[in-house]
Amino acid sequence: MCYATDGPWVLGHLWSLSVEEQFYFFWPLALVAGFGIRKKTCWAVMIISPIARMIYARYAPGLTEYAFPAVADSLAAGCLLALHAPELRRLPGWIYRAPFAAAISLGAVASMYASHRSPLIWGIVPLTIAGAIHVLVVRRDWVLNNTTVVYVGTLSYSLYLFQQPFLAQAASPLKWSAFPINVLLAVVMALLSHYIVERPMLRVGRQLNERLIRWQKQDVVTV
Repeated sequence: MCYATDGPWVLGHLWSLSVEEQFYFFWPLALVAGFGIRKKTCWAVMIISPIARMIYARYAPGLTEYAFPAVADSLAAGCLLALHAPELRRLPGWIYRAPFAAAISLGAVASMYASHRSPLIWGIVPLTIAGAIHVLVVRRDWVLNNTTVVYVGTLSYSLYLFQQPFLAQAASPLKWSAFPINVLLAVVMALLSHYIVERPMLRVGRQLNERLIRWQKQDVVTV
């Protein structure tokens, strides 16, 4: 989907899931091929991806914001956040206080708007967002950790999957895309998906994983 420029609008938002699937394929291979240079690999992606965006902007403008090579730095920024966690924990305490947390959060939002001026500087956005996430996670900020926000975060994947048919008013001639019925329907579909599909499948996955672990232990004992 991330390479399709003429797909149906109702599935258009699935480009991001396509990007994620490619990440799940390439990142393990990158770790196997060069675990010792994993940080350098991520920084290389941070450099190469903006160049890829400029190439797409010149020859395939429709893919500049969607193709995997053009947005891979967003994924690399998340990897760098995890890989540099030990160094980040040694940052001075004032970075985690409310004024700086608010400033870097606003900076992340501002960078999203400023980056549209040039594809070359889009890489600033994921790095700024990664920094804001680190600060807010360490702070355990009440804004993001209150019950309501946590529950919305739990449903966020389902909401993202089902929002397109209901919230894309310009693209949809259907009555269910009108506010507020569109928001209500998107939430209802997200709840149904979460409780009827996602949670049962997660339980199945955990059960299969537990069985696999037991089988592995039995094989070890047998040997």
